[in-house]
Amino acid sequence: MLLARAGHSVVVLEKTRFPRRKVCGEFIAASGIELLRGLGLGPELEAGAGPEVRTIALWARERAFEARMPAWHAAAPWPRALVRETLDTVLLDRARRHGAHVIRQPDPAIEARVRIDARGSWHKGPGASDLLGFKAHFRGAELPSETIVLIPFSGGYAGLVESGAGRVTLACCVRRSSLEALRSRGTPLGDSLLAHLQERSDAFAHAFRGATREGAWLGAGPLRPGARSLYRDGVFAIGNAAGEAHPIVGEGIAMAMRSAALLCGPLSAALKSTPFESTYGPRAVARAYTLAWWRAFGFRVHASLLFGQLAMRPAISEAFLRSAPGLLTTAAALSGKASNLLPSARRGIG
Repeated sequence: MLLARAGHSVVVLEKTRFPRRKVCGEFIAASGIELLRGLGLGPELEAGAGPEVRTIALWARERAFEARMPAWHAAAPWPRALVRETLDTVLLDRARRHGAHVIRQPDPAIEARVRIDARGSWHKGPGASDLLGFKAHFRGAELPSETIVLIPFSGGYAGLVESGAGRVTLACCVRRSSLEALRSRGTPLGDSLLAHLQERSDAFAHAFRGATREGAWLGAGPLRPGARSLYRDGVFAIGNAAGEAHPIVGEGIAMAMRSAALLCGPLSAALKSTPFESTYGPRAVARAYTLAWWRAFGFRVHASLLFGQLAMRPAISEAFLRSAPGLLTTAAALSGKASNLLPSARRGIG
């Protein structure tokens, strides 16, 4: 979308028809909401997204902790959640409207000055973990208003957020070893996971006592938190193909979109120079993009790995929060929810 708006000829090779469902927590951090509004997608957000998220909650056993959501910056919007069926379709349609050509099957005859890998990371490979992701939508869940909820359990964690039209998104990350224990219950995996969450949290059991699932459970993985090569063999990487924070921090969608914006600035300028393949071409763009990416996301990627480990050891995280519930706010700020705590990250915004 950004490159097409800048006047470049863009082809999107997309293998999947839209709208489509996918495994995703569907939470969009404030920086992502700000970017979408800047792209003129405010009306679509207002029409389809869930309420503003102003509170972070952690439900563990019989206890429930709450803390305020830190502000990205003084004038920033609050985070919200939007189902991927809507978000992805809106973005693709807007890119097409700005002149991008969308082709649903890769055409080997296409020649391009630049290739960008935006395929995500749902595949095995170097650095693949034993962490698997699951997602389902529910209606009738009694979720506190304007709240995102984290439910930690041994070997995994789950997140809850209202994603629009009375729908709640339940997304889970589970280690393979814990998953095998759930399979031994003899019920479908999704039902076993839901029952496990009800056993691990009184607040979750109460919230889901009248909830009904909408559609099937989805699964994907293994997940690959961490950074990867941003430029290899003449191809730039954005989104999860470039790197991703541990899902616990809810920064995935915002990071993916902002990485595209970070690449677009130097790339668009270089494409308008002649010739692009000169000394000031792809490798110079790659250096500028890599520097901006690490400034914007490096700290939160590492912080998210620590928070993910803590969430899968609920006794430790609960002990900390029992003495200082405000640590939820601090953890959210350190994971990228507040730019004033990360001055180098703020400089890296494209």
